[in-house]
Amino acid sequence: MTTSPLQAAEKILLVAPHRLGDSLFATPGIRVLRLAKLHARIDVVTLSALSHELLSQNTCIDTLYRAEEQPIEQLAAGYDVILPLQNINHVVEYLGDIPRVLIPPRYAGAFHYSENFYRFLIQQMPNVAQFPLGPYELNTNAQDESQADLLLSPIPAAPQPFILALHMGCHQISKKGQRILYKLFPFLMAKDTRSWSFKRFDQLIQRLIKEHPAVHIVLTGSPSEAFAADALTANPNILNLIGKTNVGQLAAVFKRCDLLLTGDTGPMHVACAMERPMVLLCGKTDPAHTGPYPANTHHSIIQKDGMDNISVDEVYQAVVRYLPETPTQQDSAPITSAVA
Repeated sequence: MTTSPLQAAEKILLVAPHRLGDSLFATPGIRVLRLAKLHARIDVVTLSALSHELLSQNTCIDTLYRAEEQPIEQLAAGYDVILPLQNINHVVEYLGDIPRVLIPPRYAGAFHYSENFYRFLIQQMPNVAQFPLGPYELNTNAQDESQADLLLSPIPAAPQPFILALHMGCHQISKKGQRILYKLFPFLMAKDTRSWSFKRFDQLIQRLIKEHPAVHIVLTGSPSEAFAADALTANPNILNLIGKTNVGQLAAVFKRCDLLLTGDTGPMHVACAMERPMVLLCGKTDPAHTGPYPANTHHSIIQKDGMDNISVDEVYQAVVRYLPETPTQQDSAPITSAVA
């Protein structure tokens, strides 16, 4: 039987893509690769600051490099195999004509994207199948934890608060930054398929705080999404942390939150890694491919054919089911997806 290049490799360079979610998808597979090759050198070069922050505490990795600090031609020379974590155009373009590159195929089928890298590993090394695919790998350190405590300190400890993390943006909004404000404001209707209307977020928040004063909203997002907070009516129960956390600190903040409300975003996957309950809003994206992983009964998914078809009331009803004062048995029943 022919030995695959990956099976024979002693020095492996993985290439982590730009997006937070895409890199997080691969972390269960990285863990499996480490278990299958305990004595190999496994290094990673990251194509963005986000993916670098995500992997900075990953114990399955020997050395972490930044793509902008070292040309790939020089870096790749010292490895037996160069392996992208995702078959994405910009990653393939980055690698160019580098030799010894193994490009995973683009798999079709109704399975989560977190399985892609794992499936490729099994094709290359059948013995990998003995290691089951586990959850995401995202570790925090003591500094992340203490910073999260500091950031959340404005929220009063009594009466017992219900902390709802709210991530309104998405990758496309983050890229467009301030320019999209003129499209969203004053109407605040999100055109991106992964983002809900800012106007509806505002209506939801005001209703939640008015009817449930123990609810405190924690806004999260990247620095380029800072304008999103301007779309909300000012309220002392809103804590704005947009642009104030790195990936590790965001994970630590999520640990301390009771619920996350978001669209199909990278931070949603961070919350999954922290095993947090969530309400996920989906339009045309398929949660079977990019939704919460692993599936959990504490995850509520509201999916419609377009984000603007999701009403404030149905999101409100989904959120209040997680509140401790919810009184009825019906309200505490398992939550299922709502698909139009």
